[in-house]
Amino acid sequence: MSVKKPLAGINVVDLTLYAAGPGTGRMLADWGANVIKVESFRGDPMRDFGITMNCPSVPEENPCWEIGNANKESLALDLKTEKGQKIMNKLLARADAFITSNRTDALKRLGLDYEAVSQKHPHLVWGQINGWGDLGPNASAPGFDSVAFWARGGCMIDGTERSTSPMITPIGFGDNTTSCSLAAGVCAALVEKMRTGKGSKVQVSLYAQAIWCGGYMIESTQYGRDKYPKSRLKDVSPLVSSYCGSDGEWFFITVLEYDRYWRSLCEKVLKKPELAEDPRFITADVAKDHRAEQIAILDAEFAKRTCAEWLELLSQADIAHNKINHFVDVHTDPQALENHYVYRLKHRNGHSSMVIGTPVLFGEPQCPEHRLAPLLGENTVDVLKRLGYSETEIQQLIASGVAMAV
Repeated sequence: MSVKKPLAGINVVDLTLYAAGPGTGRMLADWGANVIKVESFRGDPMRDFGITMNCPSVPEENPCWEIGNANKESLALDLKTEKGQKIMNKLLARADAFITSNRTDALKRLGLDYEAVSQKHPHLVWGQINGWGDLGPNASAPGFDSVAFWARGGCMIDGTERSTSPMITPIGFGDNTTSCSLAAGVCAALVEKMRTGKGSKVQVSLYAQAIWCGGYMIESTQYGRDKYPKSRLKDVSPLVSSYCGSDGEWFFITVLEYDRYWRSLCEKVLKKPELAEDPRFITADVAKDHRAEQIAILDAEFAKRTCAEWLELLSQADIAHNKINHFVDVHTDPQALENHYVYRLKHRNGHSSMVIGTPVLFGEPQCPEHRLAPLLGENTVDVLKRLGYSETEIQQLIASGVAMAV
């Protein structure tokens, strides 16, 4: 059974760096688009990022690079040269979409901002991820997910237990969520292009994504009663909270219909039917004034059995729950494996590791096609040939420092 590719035949030029922009290109490539990643001779800094995460970061094995760049081609160009810009314009003339994560000022210097590109190539969908959006005091500031998504968006401090330090943010989390939004926006613009023949501008910022992700909290806190950061011991619903088993492993339960499931939790899970009759906890409306007392009781009860024992009892009672996993648990999780959310990849050096796939599946779940993320300039010669350059011209471009090939 072949993998469905709804974007087959769509050509995308990818001028992106780090994680959010490349993630967009990876998604479009997974969905069938032909994605050519244009890099400077230094290459995308993400090629070396694995070093900071204590994992392999060499051409023969580079799992962090694979996340955002599998299934692409790499063309290495000096876009500051006239001939490099000419090659880029040839690419854009044949492309359906252009995506970038460069700041607008840098794009203007290269003649690749929306206004310049749309004049030359009105058919082109132009998509950009930046930190803050095009307006406002931060418009030209650098923005990574740590500052624009986590810090400015509120989650870095308000997602922690009260009176503790800010969160140590998961690397690339904001980037990968933002890449989903740009990929969706590009696809919507491609549909419009099919109807009208005209391209359009699509823009997503890390800060806008943070606001969307934090929307419920941003809405609720303006009324003054829902306050963050919260304390697990006082402010959260005892039935939407985390608990620790006798073995030190944590799990989370989510009961959104308190009055329906409180008795079931007491009788079928805790085996304490008398607790269901406690007047302090009899209904959700009454219990909200006794949260600290209720959590203290549940903490003591859940400390009597192992996490695995509680998970079994919660399953029998049909109460939504899960063990709280560590990142290291995910690549062996049977649920992730069965759905091919993670899968085994053989690297150039013969080693293999589990890698992640993009989240959207078309058709029945199956292992995605994964072409190794390209070496810097790996496809330069092939791409230039497709643009009509002869072997002699290509060698001249390489010799003169306009293009680079491995």
